[in-house]
Amino acid sequence: MWHNVPVKATAGSGEATHRNRLPREERIEQVLRAAMIEFARTGYFGTAVETIAERAGISQPYIFKLFGSKSALFSRVVDESFDSLTSAMMAASEGLTGTPSLIAMGNKYKESLRDNPAVLVQLHAIAACSDQRIRSVVDKAFGRQWNAIAERSGANNVQMKVFVGLGRLLSDVAAIAGTTGGRGWKSAVRAPIPAGLYEMLEMSAEPTVR
Repeated sequence: MWHNVPVKATAGSGEATHRNRLPREERIEQVLRAAMIEFARTGYFGTAVETIAERAGISQPYIFKLFGSKSALFSRVVDESFDSLTSAMMAASEGLTGTPSLIAMGNKYKESLRDNPAVLVQLHAIAACSDQRIRSVVDKAFGRQWNAIAERSGANNVQMKVFVGLGRLLSDVAAIAGTTGGRGWKSAVRAPIPAGLYEMLEMSAEPTVR
């Protein structure tokens, strides 16, 4: 996962050497990892490209050369944040369908919330949807995640709303609780969901919207 890869370098005199050593795609990945961390901390509007450049160990103009704009960089990070979590859930539910797949994906998502900047990036992305380009990226990324979960599980619309809604609630609590873990209502939110809940919701015959 992205949050397990440390990114910190020093820009300046060693930058030219660093550029020559890393192929373009590896440099892009390096910037994306740094951007994931910084955007998770201070969001789209509060993060300066200069800060990302400093963490990645390259110059600010070089980031613009690679991505074109701050909006394009953030959009790429948003895509990565959604797709990485979706991939983790798909891996965890391989070979499963129905309620067992939802349980496996839900457990993996809950596990992924700990110290994961991708989760915070998603919250910041939704907050930045006043920007039309970002709103479009979030719309498509959320849609891909929704469709992947629905196709793997065969869940109907009601089951999907409950599953995704509970996931977003856990994301919110993870952001609020931070490293403290949370007590009181925050602890209550983490209570396990009985498998029977999704089976009860099978009464809805409405097909899943994709």
